Amino acid sequence: MVSGFYEWQVQPDGKTKIPFYIHTVDQDICAFAGLWDSSRTDTGEVVESVTHITVPANNLVGEIHNTKHRMPAILEKADRDA
Repeated sequence: MVSGFYEWQVQPDGKTKIPFYIHTVDQDICAFAGLWDSSRTDTGEVVESVTHITVPANNLVGEIHNTKHRMPAILEKADRDA
């Protein structure tokens, strides 16, 4: 769980990026949807991996994230334990 995340807005020069800190106003912390897996290689080495699930950006984040128009999938408080 996190208190927020950063989105970087690319400026008209195509090089400069400005960070915007995004956080929820109705929750002290937020949790992102994701997938986690643990597996073993043929030699027995444990490999753990994780990925964040993204969704289309909402109106606020969409104006900031001007290149890919996506954002992390933020879970509702009631869905965190699932």
